[in-house]
Amino acid sequence: VGLVAGHWQSDSGAVCPDGLQEIDLNLAIARKVADLLRAKGYQVEVLPEFSPKLDGYRAAAFLSIHNDSCVALSGFKVACMTQSSVPQDEDALVSALYASYQQATGLQPHPNTITDDMRQYHALRTIAPETPGAIIECGFMGGDRVLLTGHQDRVAQGIADGLLAFLQGSADASTR
Repeated sequence: VGLVAGHWQSDSGAVCPDGLQEIDLNLAIARKVADLLRAKGYQVEVLPEFSPKLDGYRAAAFLSIHNDSCVALSGFKVACMTQSSVPQDEDALVSALYASYQQATGLQPHPNTITDDMRQYHALRTIAPETPGAIIECGFMGGDRVLLTGHQDRVAQGIADGLLAFLQGSADASTR
């Protein structure tokens, strides 16, 4: 499984007026997700935003972990490529993440803010076309701050459970 910690080794991502940086949340959550998946026997890599490894990256699942801006909205969103080579697999990955993440965190989806940048996210265009991939915005750093800063175990569990549900339903769940 490949996980990108959004903005890691690139830039700070969103920054709140009090200094809370998206990168700090993304990296902490990605590492927790990796630990949960490794505990279940999966090989997991946590990658920086623009890792050279992304070029043609092959995995049973790929996810880029981000958090949304520091505004007073609440909710999460998951997206895959608009023109995917494996649309059924990516739809299954997105569905599994939506269900598990909502259950673990109690957050509601916020689909009206899915952008073309999410649907055309650079890493999803760079990985191997047969690798099912998605991007998740775990919540808004303003409205969901308590969850994102104080309950990262729930956030990570929701993501890990979604990935596990997808991988266990996938024919190619034996690799990273």
